[in-house]
Amino acid sequence: MTAVPASAQITTLFTGQAGLPTSQVPGAPGQVFNDSATSRTVFDRPYVSPDGTFVGFKGDLEASPFFDDAIVVFPLANPSAGVSFVESTPVPGAGGSGLLSNAFDRRVSVRNDGAFAFVTNSRVNGGLPSQGDNLVTYDPTTMSFTTALAPGSSFGGETIAADTSIGSPYISSTGGIGAQVVLDTTGEAVVFESTVFASEGQQPTGAPAPTSVFASQTTYFSNDGQGYLTQAVSFPPSNTIETTVLDGNTVINGGATLPGSSFLSPVSDTSPADNGAGMNEAGVWWARGSNQDGTEWAVVDGALVAVEGDSAFGTSETWVEINGVAADSLGNYIVMGETSTDDDVLVYNGSLLLARSGDAIDLPGYALRDGGLFDFEPNDIALSDTGTAIFVARLTQNGSNAGAALLSVAIPEPTTGLALAGTAGLLLRRRRS
Repeated sequence: MTAVPASAQITTLFTGQAGLPTSQVPGAPGQVFNDSATSRTVFDRPYVSPDGTFVGFKGDLEASPFFDDAIVVFPLANPSAGVSFVESTPVPGAGGSGLLSNAFDRRVSVRNDGAFAFVTNSRVNGGLPSQGDNLVTYDPTTMSFTTALAPGSSFGGETIAADTSIGSPYISSTGGIGAQVVLDTTGEAVVFESTVFASEGQQPTGAPAPTSVFASQTTYFSNDGQGYLTQAVSFPPSNTIETTVLDGNTVINGGATLPGSSFLSPVSDTSPADNGAGMNEAGVWWARGSNQDGTEWAVVDGALVAVEGDSAFGTSETWVEINGVAADSLGNYIVMGETSTDDDVLVYNGSLLLARSGDAIDLPGYALRDGGLFDFEPNDIALSDTGTAIFVARLTQNGSNAGAALLSVAIPEPTTGLALAGTAGLLLRRRRS
C-alpha cells in the first residue's frame, strides 16, 4: 500500500499559527506558540509514554521581549487538556531565593499516568550566570512540580557538579530517577537511582578506547531503569571515535562496518553523535547514521530498516536522505526522509506511506482547507503502541509558509506482531530480573 486510507488522515495537535485554537499552550492561559515562519524549534522532538496515552515536547512560545520555552505534556486524545511548565517560572523547592527556570533541554520522559520529568537550567531573577541544572518531576495526583536532582545532590556517594551537569531525564513507572550527569569526582556518568551504569574513563565492550565524554542528551533508559542506551566519544591516538552503547556493549562503532550489514564502507566516525538514536521502555532501540562513503541508513534493534538508494515503500521511489527513525515496543517502526521525487515522506514498516510533503491537511480555524505539508523536521518523530505516528512539520497556507505544527496520523491497521520478526532474533526484548 502506498497511500494513507481516508481513515488515517493527518490530525493537527498544535500549531504556531496566530489566532488558531491549536496555537494555545495547554495549561498556560494566554500563552501561545511562536508563529515564526522560519524557526525550526517551535515544536521540538515529541516523546510518548510507554502505552502511547501521553505525549511530551519542548516548545517555543510567542512572548515579548523574549521567546520563552515551555515543557508541554498532554493526553493524545485531548491535547488541550495538557500541562505545561513555562520558562521564567520559579524552580520548584527554591523557596524565596528568586531562582527561576532559564532554559529547558529538549528531552521529556513521560509515564503512562501523565507524570513526567525534564531538565531546566536556572538563574537568579534578573541575573546571570547560570545557577545550574535542575531535574524536575511532575506528579499528576498532586498536580505539583518537584526538583528531584540539582547541583550538590548526593548520588552514590558523590555529588552532582555545578552548572550544566544534568541531562537525559528519566522517570520510571515506580518513580525512580535516571539521568546523564556530571559527578564531582567520577565526571560524566549515566546513572539510575544509586547505580552508575557507565562513566567517563570506562571502555564499553567493543569500543576502540575508553570513553571521554557522553554526547549531550543521548541517554535513554528501559525496563524501569534496568537497561540503557547512550552515545559516547573516545579519543584513540589517530582520531575521534563516537559509539552507540547498549547496556555496556557497543552496537554502533565509528570507523567499523555496521554490524549485521553487508556494507563495505565503515560507519562515519562522527555519525552517531546526533543521529536521532533512542530507546523505549520495552528496550527497543533505533538509530540512523551514514558510512564514510556517504550512504545513509536506519536501524531498529540492530536490523537495517532503510538504506539510501533502496525502495522507500515498495515502489520505484527510493531513499535519497534518511532523516529520522522511531519504533514502538513491538518493533513496528517509522522512517522519515527525502525520496527520489524530492518529497519528504513518513513511512510505516517500510510499506505504508503515512505522509508526504504537499499533502493537504485541515487547519482548524481556517475557512479554507488548503493548508499543506511543506517539509518535515529531522528526527522529530515518535511512534506509540496505540498505532499513532507523531511528527513535526512546517506548513503552507494559501501557498505561503505558515509556520510549524505538531501533527499525528493514526495507522489504520497497526501490526500486532513483531514487525521485524525473523531478523536473527534481534527483536527479543532485553528484560532483566
